[in-house]
Amino acid sequence: MWCRTATPPETEADNKLEVGPLEEMENAMLRNAIVRFVREDEGMEMVEWSIVGVVFALAGALLWSTLKDDINTALTNIGDCVKDSADCP
Repeated sequence: MWCRTATPPETEADNKLEVGPLEEMENAMLRNAIVRFVREDEGMEMVEWSIVGVVFALAGALLWSTLKDDINTALTNIGDCVKDSADCP
């Protein structure tokens, strides 16, 4: 029967990497930037209105493609009425 030797218990100091003051400052700055990004919502209103604008633009493009012939006919009739009022219904 084989017997294994016991490994010494790991201490917290063994697992900790040595970090210099520059790395600590960079980590703190990154952590602060992430916290500030999550907490602040100043730009959210602009993003929401941008999404609304895109939805309206897509809806307008879809409606224009289905109604373009009717719109063209109506504008042609208006132009004919402006040219000669006898042609107006």
